[in-house]
Amino acid sequence: MRRTAHTTDRQASGIALLGLLLLIAGCSINSDNTAGFEFTGRDQSEVLTDTLTATGADTSWSVRLPLDTSIRLFAGAYEGFESLALIRFTDLPAGAEVVEAVLILRGHSVTTAGDSTQITFEISPVSSTWDSSWTGEDRAGLVLQSAVAQRTVLFGALLDTFGFSLPTALVQGWVDNPAAAGGIAVAAAPPAPFMVNLYSSEFSGSTATRQPRLKITYIPAGESGTRNTRVTAETDLSLLTFDTPIAAGELWVGGGAPFRSMLSFDVSHLPPEVTINRAVLKVGIRPGLTLGAPLTLASALSVYDDPWTVSDASIIDEFSLGLASSVAESDSALTMVITPTVNAQILRGESVMNVLVLASYENRAVGLVRLLDSTAAPDQRATIELTYSLPPGGSP
Repeated sequence: MRRTAHTTDRQASGIALLGLLLLIAGCSINSDNTAGFEFTGRDQSEVLTDTLTATGADTSWSVRLPLDTSIRLFAGAYEGFESLALIRFTDLPAGAEVVEAVLILRGHSVTTAGDSTQITFEISPVSSTWDSSWTGEDRAGLVLQSAVAQRTVLFGALLDTFGFSLPTALVQGWVDNPAAAGGIAVAAAPPAPFMVNLYSSEFSGSTATRQPRLKITYIPAGESGTRNTRVTAETDLSLLTFDTPIAAGELWVGGGAPFRSMLSFDVSHLPPEVTINRAVLKVGIRPGLTLGAPLTLASALSVYDDPWTVSDASIIDEFSLGLASSVAESDSALTMVITPTVNAQILRGESVMNVLVLASYENRAVGLVRLLDSTAAPDQRATIELTYSLPPGGSP
């Protein structure tokens, strides 16, 4: 019975398929349908390609970017970069008598320019007042006391927590007068051919335990027994500098002590009704001179006419942000999809497009990419390869 039923099902399926084939063969699909280009009276859109070459109006500049909101603290010296980290604790038990104090840090990564395998940190009290607006350019105004703690940490041990015993008198001074607490500076003892990334107080949620902390053993006011508590930093930031001047023939883009660059392109021949399907920016890179690789770069349009005069981290038109591209140390060219950037420029209706190139998450990593400027050989100058569409009847 099962075999007979199976054969009947196959026959039924075959008959249905044969009927469908006969139906298709006996008719012409949409033969009487007047819809489409004939019905609307429109032609098909036209897809074109083009290559834009930088006009020669390009520039680079450095940015005063405070790193108080960075998820990293930087300490060390690396290929021209120098940094120390400032940490301040104020939420201490009022009236407490400090018995013991331990600073706890946790590392994220390290970038080295030599064959070092370990780092020696120094902890120094800060005598001068500072606030979260400080940048590396304010480093000269920082007054430090002599180091009160030192510890050597192997690179492999950075990913775990490590501590420094602080003088009880130092922390007691913070308890007695919170307003005068200058905090501490964390620096890498010289020679330091490396840059260390430490977790900052900006981490929260499940990663909050990686923040800098102060473990205190103390006697509460009016009591005799001891208690323990852990205090997170009120604020922390890095004072990071890179003082080497921008070399002739180069455009710099980097993070930490940020550099940004701008490239100009003539787009006056593109009609306002054009739709950019794909735009790819290509810029030559000085080979072997990329620091802290891999670095991730992005493109955008600025919300300001003169972004190099604005001391602000939020200078980009977010709707114009292109797709980020990673740059390795061995790369000789940057290739980046910037379709949203060019489309945003078309909406602006301006004849010159100034493409801003900057590092993604400028305050999270230290590094530098050296791009070639418009004085480079013709085959190495910045270009944008376009694929775009024109509506029916449009003309390029």
